[in-house]
Formats: sequence, structure tokens, C-alpha cells
Amino acid sequence: MGKSKILIEKIHNSIKQSSLSEIENCKKLNIGKKENKKFCPDLVLKILPGNVSSSKIYKNLQNDVYGLLMFETEADTVSSMLKQDWGNFSDVLRKAFHHETISISREADDKYFEIPHPKLSLVLSGTPSQVAPLINSQENGLFSRFVFYYFNDTTQWKDVSPAGNPMDEDYTFQAVGDLVFQLHNNLLKRESGIEVKLTKAQWETFNELMTNAVNALIHINKTEILPSVKRHGVIMFRICMILSLIRNHELEIEDNTIYCDTKDFDTAIKIIKVTLDHSIIVSNLLAKDNGDNKRKLNM
Repeated sequence: MGKSKILIEKIHNSIKQSSLSEIENCKKLNIGKKENKKFCPDLVLKILPGNVSSSKIYKNLQNDVYGLLMFETEADTVSSMLKQDWGNFSDVLRKAFHHETISISREADDKYFEIPHPKLSLVLSGTPSQVAPLINSQENGLFSRFVFYYFNDTTQWKDVSPAGNPMDEDYTFQAVGDLVFQLHNNLLKRESGIEVKLTKAQWETFNELMTNAVNALIHINKTEILPSVKRHGVIMFRICMILSLIRNHELEIEDNTIYCDTKDFDTAIKIIKVTLDHSIIVSNLLAKDNGDNKRKLNM
């Protein structure tokens, strides 16, 4: 999971360097002016640290219209922020999932922010004891907005010497990261958006899958997971959109419309089936408040 951050680092560095240059040029133009910082734009980022105040999140979401990514390999980096009055942004996470308008007004510093369609993604990993403080209740809706992957971190020792032929994962991820960066730039150059659609048969399969999942949970009296099932429907469609854009990365698209390929749709179905099972596992773990530090969670 840590390696996957490489996929977006080139985008992050490009946005950050462009923003730093703009700020530096602004400062040069305003040399000698009092409080010249007020005349210059704020720093724009793509990857936002988990150790951040809620007001800073609002500011960064307002500055970056194309969205932010919070990426932390230790979930308690974010959990510790949510415990603070000045760092509790749980409501931001919940609203950003559906791109609902978020706003804040502070009398102390006379600031007001309103972001109509916030875009914020999180990638976190940690043990159950690290995740529990982040999602201390399944009733406020934050749990259902996460995709979970649960696994036992009990692997054998690997030969890390040159004789062990270690795979150069950095090179692999950097090569794919270059393609992601190219796709990102191509999307920014487009004058119009792209709409991803499912076929009638795919919609029928999708509805059947989600209906069966809801009925199965009702049958075993696991109704507290139902919000996760329903939001997994949103998540599955988003996976279909991502896979469709990757497949059509050259963006030679007629009428700005893509119909999801059968292979991509089937892949999304397989992913959702697994993550729904893992949501049930994690729900049980959190309910029991299991502090087994030998287990890992990816979100």
C-alpha cells in the first residue's frame, strides 16, 4: 500500500511546484508592501498530511478544485486529530464522500469557507486498535464510507540480499505513475467532461447483486452493515469509472461517453464482493473492541 503512493506523487509534486512558483513570483511583485502575504495565493497540494487541523482542510479543499488525497500508513495519525476540537473533521469526511457542500465560519479569525463539491479521498492502514478510535461508532455513518481490506500480517522472512533477486517495486510503480500523470494531464486539457455508463444487462446484474447482499444481511440480523452495502453501490460505480478511464487512457472518446467494458464491470463486482465481506469482519472486530496488534487493516 505504501508503494502505491508513488502513483500520485508526480501529480502532487507538479501541483506543489507550480503553486510555489506562483507564490514566489507574487512575493517579488509585492516586496515592500505591508503584510504582502495577504496579496499572494495559498499553497496548493494534492497529497494532504493526516496531521492537519479542520480549518486547514477547508482551506486546502477550497484551493484545489480537483480534490485532495490523505495518505497515511499509520491510521492513528488521523485518529489523534479527530480527538481534538480544532482537528475534528469527521463531518468533512462524511460529506465529502457524497460531494455535499461543506462550510465553516470562524469569528476569531474572521474567515468563511464554502466548498460546494468537496473532493477528498483517504488511504489509511493500521491495526484494529488504531482504527477503532477513528471509527468509534458505526452509527454516525463514517464506517460505511470506507472500503476495508483485512488481513493477517504473518509472513515469513524474505531473503533481502542481492542473491534473493528482490523486485524493484519502486521502478514498477514509477513507470505506472508516469502513465497516471499523463492521463491526469490529458483529462485537465479536455474542454468537456466524460460520462461513464453501464449497459442494461450490467444494471440488472448490479441490482441483483446489491439486492442479494441486503437480503442476506437482513437474514443474519446484521442490519447495522446495511449502510455499508448501499454505499458500496456508489463505490462500485466509481470503480467502474476509474477502470473505464484507464482502459480508454488515450481519451479518444466519441460523444464524451464511455460504456463500461464487461471485463472492468466484472472486476468491480469481484472487488465489491470482497470488500463487503471485509466490512462485516471489521464491523465485528470493532464491536468486540479486539486489540490484536498482529492484524492489519487497509482502508
